[in-house]
Amino acid sequence: DDNLGIPIAVVCTKVDVMGVLEKDMDYTDSHFDLIQWHLRKFCLKYGAGLFYLNGKESHNADVLYKYIVHKMYGGPLTTAPSVVDKDCLMIPAGWDTLQKISILNDTLRGFNLDEDLYNVLTKPLSRRVGDSSREVKAEDDQAFLTRMQSLLQNQRPTPTRSSSRPALATQGSRATLPTSGSGATPG
Repeated sequence: DDNLGIPIAVVCTKVDVMGVLEKDMDYTDSHFDLIQWHLRKFCLKYGAGLFYLNGKESHNADVLYKYIVHKMYGGPLTTAPSVVDKDCLMIPAGWDTLQKISILNDTLRGFNLDEDLYNVLTKPLSRRVGDSSREVKAEDDQAFLTRMQSLLQNQRPTPTRSSSRPALATQGSRATLPTSGSGATPG
């Protein structure tokens, strides 16, 4: 009922970080199944496809490209949906159903599925917490452009001579190009 009728793809990037969450935050497969359950329900509601991308190994990047081409130009989509590998998920729009999503319910028995996801999962800590020494202050655009303009004006142009361009011959205050043939210059 909320399907917007336009092609939408939800793309989850950096799924290679799931290993860090398992190690540092004690996330389990059930936690990742819970995230997948919520994402799949959202995508089903709005008629969207769901893709997990691994930034380091480019899992699914080519499949996502083919899916986008399929949605934009109507070509065939020959790649089958993938829900088995947790870091290589590919669910095209229109494939998923509530019955298919309910398969995850077996691993989610310890969670209240009606509760907000943010209340169930603890937010991972940023790796850069407290490191304000690395903060970069941006220079004002106009000040930067003014500084660059003065640097460019103070540079002396370096003469470059290309072998394919003829050299200029000067006579008094007029510069003339050598002419082919007689070698005479206009006077």
